[in-house]
Amino acid sequence: MPTTTERLQRDEVWYCLDCDHFCLGDGGEYYMVHDAIWYRVTYGQECEGMLCIGCLEGRLGRGLMAADFTDCPLNHEKRERGSARLRDRLNRSTWKRQAEVSS
Repeated sequence: MPTTTERLQRDEVWYCLDCDHFCLGDGGEYYMVHDAIWYRVTYGQECEGMLCIGCLEGRLGRGLMAADFTDCPLNHEKRERGSARLRDRLNRSTWKRQAEVSS
């Protein structure tokens, strides 16, 4: 797997760091979570890149819910145009067990 620097040089920043899922575009999983969530899943290291919803939840150890996302225009837009998985998490009021978040 390429390093983050190699990915950025090849303009691959829009792909999930863990599984290479393309996160940009309509129906994609381009979003913003609170800094504390991102810091936790990147183990306190500076991290340039993206994680798809599934990989972020895997690193976090639980499903995402609406309160995990920032109140920014991007996230409001994605409530309508993001992937089904992202739209579900942006509208979820409580988190579900990990076995239930794989969809």
